[in-house]
Amino acid sequence: YKLIDKQNKEIIPQDYEIVSRIGDAVAVKKDGKFGIFNSKGKVLLYPQYLDISILIESKIYSFKQMTTSGIPLCGLINHKGEIICPAIYADFGLYNGKDSTYIKAYTEEGQQALLDENGKVILPASYQVCVPTKLPNYFHISQNLEQGIIGRDSVIYVPTTYERIEIMVTNDTFFLAYKENRTFIYNTHQTKIAEIEGNILDIVSNKNGETYFVIEHNFSYGIQNTKGEWVINPIYDEILTIISDNICFRKGEKWGVVNINNQTIIDFKYKEAKISPSKKFFVLYKGKKDSKLINDKGEILTFPKTESIMLTNNYIEYREKKERQKIYADGSKQPEHIQIVKASSNGIITAKTKQGWTFLTAEDYKPLTDKYYQSASTFYKGEALVYQDNQLKVINNKSSISIKSTYRT
Repeated sequence: YKLIDKQNKEIIPQDYEIVSRIGDAVAVKKDGKFGIFNSKGKVLLYPQYLDISILIESKIYSFKQMTTSGIPLCGLINHKGEIICPAIYADFGLYNGKDSTYIKAYTEEGQQALLDENGKVILPASYQVCVPTKLPNYFHISQNLEQGIIGRDSVIYVPTTYERIEIMVTNDTFFLAYKENRTFIYNTHQTKIAEIEGNILDIVSNKNGETYFVIEHNFSYGIQNTKGEWVINPIYDEILTIISDNICFRKGEKWGVVNINNQTIIDFKYKEAKISPSKKFFVLYKGKKDSKLINDKGEILTFPKTESIMLTNNYIEYREKKERQKIYADGSKQPEHIQIVKASSNGIITAKTKQGWTFLTAEDYKPLTDKYYQSASTFYKGEALVYQDNQLKVINNKSSISIKSTYRT
């Protein structure tokens, strides 16, 4: 390779061999040593290094240099040829985390440091293994094959005394540390809050702020408190969810509901149970008499027996005597004069009544127009399509629902 300007003039003397590009500069080799020239032919680093190689393209490069102790060690330079880390490490490697790229730096003593993609030290070389977790400010560390958790602030959140550590994010962040068939639970205040046996499926808090653990024990499910005591014995075959201190369990082939005080709220007589996409309510149906909805206020709403049901974020649809009915999680019902609700967008629903299709408020079904149409779409970016008398019209809702333009079909 040669480096030339627009006039075809060589910028770097011929006795330097260009080996690679480094951002707006080039790595060169002379007499077996490596250095860096910029694109104007200025020496940024004289050829004195054993090697220069790409670590992060156009951003970070590693160099190797013989130290005064006679041991070759590595450092980092940026795309300008500036040394951003002296030659103190045995080697470098990349680690691609969930949201960021990290540089792992290895010492001669077998320890690891962790640097960000700009070469800034996040964690010094104090542990044999240092790996980012799924959370940006916490890292797995290991010493003598035992694991712990350290923060970006260099605070030890879990000491390196465990066989394995997992992170669980529910209503808060917890560290689950495993050792000798037991699970130790730490919070983000470096406090061990519980020690239990069994597999933790979820961590929840009741209305009083007390913490409980959903446990799988011998293929059954129950709930323990932070003292390791069974609040609800592991006698259930499946758990669906916990909402407002109400737990939806399956026992045998039937679903029911038990509260956090181990009292049966809904008898175990339902064949089906589903949770809403918003996780704010769940329903039990295909029972002997009626169906149930439990919302995030702890209220139990009863609606007729049904064989099928559709759940949305804040309401359900079911069939009653071949008619589609709707019930909202807060207890409100769809008005009788509305036959079909197509969809809701930005607080406006498109609904069919006996007079035709129209637009209503999603909150209380108040009409937004006195017009009715043969067909109507939902609103998208403030506009909707309606069809009436062989005309396709575009309407908007900027101030009130009004016609924007008309097309004849």
